[in-house]
Amino acid sequence: MKNKLVKGAIFVTIATFLVKVLSIAYKVPYQNITGDKGFYIYQQMYPIYGLLVLSGSYAFPLALSEKLKKGNKNKIIASTFYMLLMIGIIFSIIILIYKSPLAKILNDLNLASLFIPIIPLLLLLPLISVIRGYLYADIDKIDKVGVSIVVEQIIRVVFIIYILYLFKNNYISDVYTVGEYSFWGFSIGIFITIIYLMNRFDFKQIKIIDYDKSIGILIIKRAFFLLLSSAVLLFFQLIDSLTIIKQLTMLKDIDEAMIIKGVYDRGLPIIQTAVFFVSPLLASFIPHINRREDNSKLFMLVLYISMPATLGLILVLEDVNQLFFLDNQYTFILRISASVVLLYSIFLTFSAITTANNKIFWTITSGIFLKGLGNIFLIRSFGIIGASLSSVISLIFMIMIIISINYTKIKLPKLLLTKILISNLIMVICIEFLSSIHTIFNKLFFKILIGIIVYLITSLLLKIKKEQLLIDNIK
Repeated sequence: MKNKLVKGAIFVTIATFLVKVLSIAYKVPYQNITGDKGFYIYQQMYPIYGLLVLSGSYAFPLALSEKLKKGNKNKIIASTFYMLLMIGIIFSIIILIYKSPLAKILNDLNLASLFIPIIPLLLLLPLISVIRGYLYADIDKIDKVGVSIVVEQIIRVVFIIYILYLFKNNYISDVYTVGEYSFWGFSIGIFITIIYLMNRFDFKQIKIIDYDKSIGILIIKRAFFLLLSSAVLLFFQLIDSLTIIKQLTMLKDIDEAMIIKGVYDRGLPIIQTAVFFVSPLLASFIPHINRREDNSKLFMLVLYISMPATLGLILVLEDVNQLFFLDNQYTFILRISASVVLLYSIFLTFSAITTANNKIFWTITSGIFLKGLGNIFLIRSFGIIGASLSSVISLIFMIMIIISINYTKIKLPKLLLTKILISNLIMVICIEFLSSIHTIFNKLFFKILIGIIVYLITSLLLKIKKEQLLIDNIK
């Protein structure tokens, strides 16, 4: 049973990582074809759609699966479904009535039509959430979540590429229409995913007579705080959007400030791709563990993966910058931002095992406030590097608080921690040394290959055993 859980968790993690790679793959042609204005339109609305997708793939499924391990399955599933459905209907009505005022808040009335595709997404969210939550709670079916995530993203990307094709060939003439049609791809992807999962879920579990308002509220509340912790980077991105240009224009002219902000934003999809392995790991394991030792192993597993990912990303960022954006501007700033991979992984792990929702809320609220203050004061003093520093400082602050809340739930094995640190140090030294002695080892592919091989071999030599990282008390 343990092996099935591990295999399922790994499958979901790899699938989710591939999904984020696909999300980068379509955004490059999106900007090239629709131009800066078209990409601006898409990016203005994307955080809203991103939050909804994150809700249906992580927050609600995890909250539901945690509860399923401890109570009446039919009652929990039905309560979650109907509570989400009511919320979806209410917000759909609000969007229909107030789409223009909502667009005005975003300072562009032309964005009103782009709110409409949110409606089917809200109405499909209850069903995809309860299905994935049910699958996460069943060790034998966790891998199906991974498949569903890939199916959803592939459909979405194919649909968006088709819309771009229509625009490029003048079948669609307006970039706002391109944005609106593109967001319909989110709902289409989820709809087809639900069809794929129909045979893996018994719809008889969703009976209105099993609806319990108190259970529904409890799960929605838990999901809200899980979503809040998993969306920290989105909140940081929002603060950057509101403050960076304003602060930079105190130091430079507006055109230069916009260019610098554009270069800074290059790190966002790269970093989000690197950290995206954490949420599926947590969603797969958290419902099945309840011991201090299990929490410790889960944290060490996340650390074992995220630390080399962070250091490796820092080492290859110059090559990645050149590959995707054809220059190496501000690579040193992107390297500071890359440390977010490790810091955010640590924070998300601790927040997932935190049951005190009010403490999570105030921790995140404090961190976001600190990020805002950091941007205001550090950008004035250090330029755009201040934005990266404020993100790092805020995450460290949040980690210190969340660890103090959970210090009794995790006991770190010092010997294992030392071995992981040594493995990472040796990996960095080997990458740097080999890339300096021959040009072939200085290529992106070979740096990544060297890092993986050296890290795995060093882990083997230091006797970092899977039993130290994988949970063996699965029920």
